[in-house]
Amino acid sequence: MPDLLIVDDHSIVRTGLKMVVQDFLAHCNIDEAEDGDSAFAKVRSHDYDLIMLDVNMPNTDSFGLVTSILTLKPEAKIIMFSMNAEEIYAKRYLKMGAMGYVRKDAPGDEIQKAIETVLN
Repeated sequence: MPDLLIVDDHSIVRTGLKMVVQDFLAHCNIDEAEDGDSAFAKVRSHDYDLIMLDVNMPNTDSFGLVTSILTLKPEAKIIMFSMNAEEIYAKRYLKMGAMGYVRKDAPGDEIQKAIETVLN
């Protein structure tokens, strides 16, 4: 039963992503965080099988957050989640150690494939 952390400043995005995930991972535990500080606090106290992290959140440097998470837990599996085109950020996050980059407007099956690929 995988443990996931969904980090996004918009409640509706977290809720929607949770619904997409629960459609194909019925028996998973999903925690939520609305900013980098609360996300890092949760990562410090729990080992997640997957962290889905929004690129743009108020008062959060997502590049710094990825670095901090991977410094603390080098085995962490992170998928970046953004409205920005992949060309803008994806390569930088992947070089930093994120394992995937998915646009927020991607179809559910694409999100599912990214999650399954990273978890396996």
